[in-house]
Amino acid sequence: MNNFPHTSVILVGYNSAVWLPRAFTALLDQNYPSNFDVIFVDNGSSDGSVDLVRRDFPMVRIIESKHNGGYAGGNNLGANYARGEILAFVNPDTCVEPDWLTELVRPLVRDRAIGMTTSKIVRMDALDTINTCGNDISLSGITTCRAAGASAGEIMVDEDVDAVSGAACAIRRNLFHRLGGFDDEFFMYLEDTDLSWRVRLAGYRCRLATRSVVAHDYTFQLTPKKTERIERNRYLMLAKNLSLRSLLALIPAFLAGEVATWGWALSHGPKHMLAKLKAIGWMLVHVRMVLALHHRTQAARRVTDATLLRGYHPAPEISEIRAGAMGRLAQAALAPLFTLTSMLALALIGLSAPDTARDSRAIPPDASSTARSGS
Repeated sequence: MNNFPHTSVILVGYNSAVWLPRAFTALLDQNYPSNFDVIFVDNGSSDGSVDLVRRDFPMVRIIESKHNGGYAGGNNLGANYARGEILAFVNPDTCVEPDWLTELVRPLVRDRAIGMTTSKIVRMDALDTINTCGNDISLSGITTCRAAGASAGEIMVDEDVDAVSGAACAIRRNLFHRLGGFDDEFFMYLEDTDLSWRVRLAGYRCRLATRSVVAHDYTFQLTPKKTERIERNRYLMLAKNLSLRSLLALIPAFLAGEVATWGWALSHGPKHMLAKLKAIGWMLVHVRMVLALHHRTQAARRVTDATLLRGYHPAPEISEIRAGAMGRLAQAALAPLFTLTSMLALALIGLSAPDTARDSRAIPPDASSTARSGS
């Protein structure tokens, strides 16, 4: 019996014409056992993206944004036009396998306690190498690509993850809208991690679907502007999603994160140092807005930090930055600092004791482990 619901696939592009033929060809060739539609949101491109899609992919619904809303705003716009019960998001610089959508949706069909799923994402230039399998979140908020650099054959078992990767993920439409979708304030970077955190605060799980495979044309590059955006969004994500008690208790872990990020900025020059300062300045200028977002997020939580933070990682494993002797030395030097500060923080929160009682609010009211059986 086919229990797969109608799914809307949303792809947001900004001057992405070079990638779109490959991406849409693969998306429209899915072996999905139910109805699905594909939505292209153009964020004000000037490279002919809209004309290309209109001419070569008439099956794709085009939404033209009047401004560049980034990954967050573009996907929120697409979700407002989506008809599917499931929303799937995918980057334009990807090429999905024929069963990508089926396998991405399957965990959501089988288990109502799963709120979001994410694909096994491999590198376009090395298909046997993992780009990411979801994201790992450290207690300092530093978020890294999970299993980056590992052999694709090593990652074959579905499992829960801290956060999904926005390069390829899925969520039920009603949950997406109930949580407010992606936070427009993030624009891009960490908006996927922020939504994952809110999904988990609502009592759901994030799940890696290893048979949902997508190749990503990925190159690690951290410009000063990207440094500023990531750091700003890291601060915002922590301020929104942690309770006041946890924010205070995690100060040691936050300080370790600042040692690591300031050290990285210092080693990469004045522009990255200025980017860090701009990120801090933005938080100070927008403190009232941040407080409002904090109160809104905390009011919707169903899970305590004691349940949620136990699975987070003391030290971030930043594989892209560890290359070389200096990188390995820095990682080795910082790991004990992260571990010690995280142990202190967890002890202050009271998380160091065994979790003997499951949070009574951890499972959403409409969830059951086998609410629907997958086909």
